[in-house]
Amino acid sequence: MELRFKRNHFLALAALFLLVTRIQLLWEPFFHADEARFALSAQIWQQKGIPYLDWIETKPLGVYFFYTASSWLAGHSSQVNMLAVHLVSLVWTFLTALALDRIATRITSPRAGGMAALLFILFSSFWDPSIVSVSIEVVLLLPLVASIAFLKPSPDSFKKRDSLAAGFCVAAAFLCKYQAGILLPIVFLYYWVILWRFAPTWRTRQAVKHSL
Repeated sequence: MELRFKRNHFLALAALFLLVTRIQLLWEPFFHADEARFALSAQIWQQKGIPYLDWIETKPLGVYFFYTASSWLAGHSSQVNMLAVHLVSLVWTFLTALALDRIATRITSPRAGGMAALLFILFSSFWDPSIVSVSIEVVLLLPLVASIAFLKPSPDSFKKRDSLAAGFCVAAAFLCKYQAGILLPIVFLYYWVILWRFAPTWRTRQAVKHSL
């Protein structure tokens, strides 16, 4: 009998390999030197420090908010709890995989979506601590992918809340890294070129409204 993997099988494997490739996050307090720097900066912020004044930084505050919010969830308001940060990052990474699953499912098939999620989990680790540690890139990926996942392929199923959600995701990506600005031309290209070409019912008024 032919063994044929379905979407849920691939998602289950993705969850399994998420733990296998990142299991050390559960007992290593700092998996990479950048984590120690991010944790220290976030802790200064938690203790009423002023960003860009009480610690030196040139990047947006998204990753520090991630460390702070994760610690708050664990009941730590004045210090960073790295176990909580790592646990939240595992959930965050799996949500990123699910967003990729949604995009690939919409483009091709549910099975392809599950495969996309699994391949992301596998190839986003490479068993390299600098990659699987809670870095700016790890935090950035979810809003980056989700902003595209909220864009619908047909204007008939397109709602203002989808554009609003995509906009919030773009803003969240900006809070992680300035280079996330690459999303803006992609989103506007979608509204003003792709839908214009493939959706005859799409109008200028709709493009303006959803762009705003």
